[in-house]
Amino acid sequence: MFNFKSMLSPKDLSWIGRRLCAFLVGSPDEIKPELLGRDEICSRFDPEEAYEALKKAHAFLTSMITETLSMPEDNEGRIAVLEKSLYKIALLWVVGVCGELFSEGSERCLSFKKPLRSKIGELPSDYTQPFLDIEENGCWTEYFKGNSSVKDYNSCNNGLLHFDDGLTALGIHLFAKKCAQKCWYSETDIDDPVKNWAGPFYRADMRIFNCGERLLYDVSEQAAGYSDEMKKNLLKVYHFVKDNYPEYLPRERVYYGIGIISGISFVSKKTNRVLGTINIGYNDFSFSVLLDISRASGKVREALAETFGKGYQDSSLQIASEADADYVIKIMDIKAKYGSLTT
Repeated sequence: MFNFKSMLSPKDLSWIGRRLCAFLVGSPDEIKPELLGRDEICSRFDPEEAYEALKKAHAFLTSMITETLSMPEDNEGRIAVLEKSLYKIALLWVVGVCGELFSEGSERCLSFKKPLRSKIGELPSDYTQPFLDIEENGCWTEYFKGNSSVKDYNSCNNGLLHFDDGLTALGIHLFAKKCAQKCWYSETDIDDPVKNWAGPFYRADMRIFNCGERLLYDVSEQAAGYSDEMKKNLLKVYHFVKDNYPEYLPRERVYYGIGIISGISFVSKKTNRVLGTINIGYNDFSFSVLLDISRASGKVREALAETFGKGYQDSSLQIASEADADYVIKIMDIKAKYGSLTT
């Protein structure tokens, strides 16, 4: 579950809304009906209909995330807005990936069975309120126990989630099932798609339909929602590694949960040596690496002392300026040249 009460201030919460909206990905022009006609998820539907359905789903998910921009001034109110919006997306994700498309005549909706997955990652512990909240987006739910209609989610063991447009239901179905094919933001798949493969869904990232085997790493996407100055500092460090020590470049996104907080680790897969990690936190960047001059010897000690002085210890610093970025680059350069700094 989301734990927004651990945030420090209403300002932090407002930033999280902006960060989530900055993560959103526009529907790429390359997703055309002819491409969907060859897609294993979409090919059993009319390609033109699948195309229109995905556009509807993209707009629907985007509208839910952008609800987070409308926040009151008080902290509790901001928490309520964030939780409502994100739990509605979580509801759509779980029903979309675990449920099925239900068709009756010309109507389409999403069917689900209990128990729905919960209490993992950012999924709700109880879906009762999200089913009620999503009504404000034009949805409504039929609840059943067996074949008999019942009054609410707590009483049911299965149900149907309806949309004001059946194309939206089809689009959510196609998108969720496509997300569950693989962990698109990682080089390797993870066993639990409900918990680990929701990243594209929360970002409305439909590039998965035309990206090939995986989504390629893009460091600028890690800095979504930050200032141009902060992005410039991050890219300066990244391009230093790319130009001088490319074997340490990150090859996959590292998202914790839905990605409000993330990290960029510069690690050699051949030697497992680490140049350092840039932590992307609540409206700031920091750099961390083990660099203890007291344990270093030989050329390593000399290089560290020459660059940082004899009193240098383990590093954890904010990257708030270009000078900070240059400082981080010096650290990484020494680590790359000397490998293990304590031998």
